[in-house]
Amino acid sequence: MKKLIALFMVLAGAFTLAACSSDLEDTFDNNLENYGYARVEINPQIEFIVDEDDVVVSYALLNEDAEIVAADLELEGLPVDEALELFLDEAVELGYLEVDEENNITIITNDEPAEEGQEGQRLAEKLREKAQSHLEGRGIGAQVAFGELDEELLELAEDYDIGLGRLRLIQSAVEIDEDLDYETALEMEMRDIMEILRDNHRERMETFRNERREAMHEIREEMRERARNRRPDFFNDDEDENDDTNDDTNDDTTNESPDA
Repeated sequence: MKKLIALFMVLAGAFTLAACSSDLEDTFDNNLENYGYARVEINPQIEFIVDEDDVVVSYALLNEDAEIVAADLELEGLPVDEALELFLDEAVELGYLEVDEENNITIITNDEPAEEGQEGQRLAEKLREKAQSHLEGRGIGAQVAFGELDEELLELAEDYDIGLGRLRLIQSAVEIDEDLDYETALEMEMRDIMEILRDNHRERMETFRNERREAMHEIREEMRERARNRRPDFFNDDEDENDDTNDDTNDDTTNESPDA
């Protein structure tokens, strides 16, 4: 009897977990049209989808440089500004952002430009301010700009009377899906466009974690060592602070009386 009760409890727990997972997935899918999109280009390029609270729900590493930078990072579930900060720190560690030069960073989001009396490009501004202030705090110069659409796409937005933010999402979806053209994408619901991006993120990251992550981690460690050898004065600051702290601790321990 006890075994039957235990078995029942296990099965009930499994059904509960499955139901919760299904509910979370449904909530995600139903809210897709309200989610935000951001792409950050240094040369490493990363793409985020964020929820209404600007928390990362998925991300994709768009080139090999980004895979190297983010080889040891897990960014899902973090506020997007914190995720960007971690990504920038790794880019600095590996030499993608130069200490003695003005670095160029481009941010592309699905925010709409500001209209009179309204706040526009909220997500873009948030990420721009984070990138600027964080790098300045580390003594690194950066020019952070918002990405521009080419003239052909701007004309398309005008012809179809759609916002630039939506057009940016459509552009990304068309780049992902070879069978999708602009005319078809323009007729799609926003949540369906976002779903294409979200599913692409999942596929890319699964492939990366299963097939490429270990190799990218090895390359990352080699690049990190080269960057530190090239600029030991910059990268050793944190280590020196830690050493001072450890020395003080050791001195206190050494000077203590054995009878204390």
